[in-house]
Amino acid sequence: MVEPGAANGGSFAAWTETENGMDLLPSSEPKISSGLDGNRQAWLQDPDGNRIELMEMAPEIYFQTPHFEGWPGLMVRLDLIGDEELMIRIENAWRFKAPKTLAAKRPTAA
Repeated sequence: MVEPGAANGGSFAAWTETENGMDLLPSSEPKISSGLDGNRQAWLQDPDGNRIELMEMAPEIYFQTPHFEGWPGLMVRLDLIGDEELMIRIENAWRFKAPKTLAAKRPTAA
């Protein structure tokens, strides 16, 4: 199970419905929604640029909605992806966005 947290003093943010419509607001934990099929899902950045291949190889896990077309990421059905594969995807996305000095301090997965 992945524990929620924020590295290097960072924080989470989520689109939240407010009286003004939808606003991007700070959050104390990641927001995970349920899709129309009932599976928990989240958007995950794809720094390796292989989202098309992932969606072709495992369409039951990886998919894209029209809202995210053109973005460098894809949707992931969290109830169907294995823990190890999810950790690899999260680690890759984190290393892509993290400052290089911070990423260098974190050991790579074996």
